[in-house]
Amino acid sequence: FSILSQPRVLLPNLASGLIFGLLNIAYAVSLAAFIFTGGISEYLPAGVGIVLIAYFVAGLIIAIGSSIPGIISTPKGNICVIVALMAASIAGSSSLVSQQQVLPTIVAAIMVSTIVSGVFLFTLGLFRIGNLIRFIPYPVIGGYFAGAGYLLVKGALSVMTGLGFTSGQLHMFIQPQYLLLWAPGLLFAILLFGLERRYKHFLLMPALLLAGIGLFYLLLSLTGTSIGQAKGLGLMFPDFSAGRLFTHLNIALFQHISAPALIGEAGNIITIVFLCAISALLITSVVEIGTEQYVNLERELKVAGAANIVTGLGGGVVSLPAAADTILSYKLGAKSRLSGI
Repeated sequence: FSILSQPRVLLPNLASGLIFGLLNIAYAVSLAAFIFTGGISEYLPAGVGIVLIAYFVAGLIIAIGSSIPGIISTPKGNICVIVALMAASIAGSSSLVSQQQVLPTIVAAIMVSTIVSGVFLFTLGLFRIGNLIRFIPYPVIGGYFAGAGYLLVKGALSVMTGLGFTSGQLHMFIQPQYLLLWAPGLLFAILLFGLERRYKHFLLMPALLLAGIGLFYLLLSLTGTSIGQAKGLGLMFPDFSAGRLFTHLNIALFQHISAPALIGEAGNIITIVFLCAISALLITSVVEIGTEQYVNLERELKVAGAANIVTGLGGGVVSLPAAADTILSYKLGAKSRLSGI
């Protein structure tokens, strides 16, 4: 609490918490839209709640318990790729008897994958076997991240257009009505990629996001397009009530879980568990180098494990420390647990 009487320390931590908190709200909606896309987009409000719970619960526990003060945690996009594949697989499963089983079964699969990931991380930390990552070949890790990148791009195009990225629909992407939906996103991505490579300032990302949002509404105004028309064109998310954000926590839903469909996702769940462990070990090394702080690997694994167990009980997706966010936060001068909290 002594930090409260030290403005030079307090202000950077508050600024960091605000900046990354706002960014993470935008990321939460993006990840939710990525997971709940296509035929299951009607469950997007619940998806936003699932991701927000992960940000809040895991972020708070890791910020308090980590050996690195000021660490920031987020759900991982590469793991959400597998979660999205799992959700789509469940939705299309022949084991489902009714549409009523889709959301409960997806939520159950997410809970199981997050809790088991947490138990696995905690076990690695408890028995001090985290150094096993040294035996994983670079080509395997690199190949996975390349594949995950492709799936993220494919998923992003599907989220922006509502079209499936299949050979039968590829020609649709160059139609004017769909070109309008994905071309601005591509241009923004190229701009973001180019500027981030040239400038290494912690305010670049939030500034670009704010500028992009401002430009979007300016163009709506200049073209005389109303908010309702923009939603009708697919340029914005549809309306949904805040009360639907946490419908996945309704205990009554769980009586509709399809056990066969859930068991059928055992392969994806195991994949998530191992990717979580690999990502946690890689991220810990990056954070240690980037922040120039000593990292107690066993403690980090146990804290991340406990955080994911609790997150899983709340229906949240796997979350881990965010290396880039934490390093940028340190550059801002935010080196207290307050920023993460």
